[in-house]
Amino acid sequence: MCEQANRLELIKEAYRLSEMRLAGEAQAASVSDQRAATFCAGALAVAGLLTGLFDPATPNYGLLISATLLLIATVVAGYALRPRDFYFPGAAYSDFAEDISGNVAVSKVLSQMGDFNDTHSHSNAKVLHDNAKLTSIAFGLAMIALLIAIITQWIV
Repeated sequence: MCEQANRLELIKEAYRLSEMRLAGEAQAASVSDQRAATFCAGALAVAGLLTGLFDPATPNYGLLISATLLLIATVVAGYALRPRDFYFPGAAYSDFAEDISGNVAVSKVLSQMGDFNDTHSHSNAKVLHDNAKLTSIAFGLAMIALLIAIITQWIV
């Protein structure tokens, strides 16, 4: 009997940790979205500023190129903000109706829920990774845009 109690405790702990992982991924996704949205707002503001600095009398096309790159960077970062399937911790009570009516063992239900969480955690990790790449690309484009603006202002 001690072996079964130990097994149940391990299953409970594994399930608890899988819920914590999903919660951490949800928090990371929220922070990532905030970062991308803030980047988009800043890049749009700077693109507008650079466009406003353009003077047709003494054209510096580097400013327009920079503004265009910032707009592209905004689109890339904005794409990271698009709605995606993302899984959060927890479950609806109704999800357990069949297990309750069938008097399924707690260890079996927790194991199934842990497997369910693992599958969704892997899906979440892919979403986070893909969005991080997009945000990094957008940041790189913005750095190139600002470098072009600085160099062309310096030369002109």
